Amino acid sequence: MSEVTADLIITPLQDDKIVLQGEINRANVLDFVETLSANPIHPNTPLTIEVSELDIENGLTLLTLVNTFRALSSRVASLHIVGAPKALYNSLYSTGLLSGPHPIRLSQIRISDE
Repeated sequence: MSEVTADLIITPLQDDKIVLQGEINRANVLDFVETLSANPIHPNTPLTIEVSELDIENGLTLLTLVNTFRALSSRVASLHIVGAPKALYNSLYSTGLLSGPHPIRLSQIRISDE
């Protein structure tokens, strides 16, 4: 298990899946982007990112996460995000990332954080 900060834990790529847990916030978002970029992600293979236990601090952090997923979706055959909070779903939808040439697939969307 790879811990980025005390708030955010990233389980490295294993069986084409990365797990994010904890809180992503302005203090650790750039470390998150660097850690994700450093993972050995093979081009043209499917990738799943589990975020059901991830909290997103604010809009700026959410925007960075969306941009990171945008870049990642063009590097892999398909990107599947499991357990996305509604704010992430709304942002991905409004930016057109759920359709188009490299659509991001979502499942188990969290309607509320409760």
